[in-house]
Amino acid sequence: MNDAILNPGGGGEREVRKVTSFPIRKGGVLRIISGGGGGYGPARERDPSRVLNDVLDGYVSTESAERDYRVVIERKGQSFAVNTEKTKMLRAEVFSYSQPR
Repeated sequence: MNDAILNPGGGGEREVRKVTSFPIRKGGVLRIISGGGGGYGPARERDPSRVLNDVLDGYVSTESAERDYRVVIERKGQSFAVNTEKTKMLRAEVFSYSQPR
């Protein structure tokens, strides 16, 4: 079970749902309950559009997307986009965890 509660047990207690930026006032308390989050399956098989969303939400850097998920994400103007061709080529390479790229 995952949950986040702002000011638990106090006045103004409320559940906090998925946010990318959340200010907490001085003296505030945020209780986070997490069931893990190690993921499922090989990272390099994650849908590239989901990796892009992780980058846009600030969970993953573009460097990590390429290194860990084998997804090439490039800046396009003010945003980012998956480079599908480079991602296909990168994912097609033989990859060994014992050898640095």
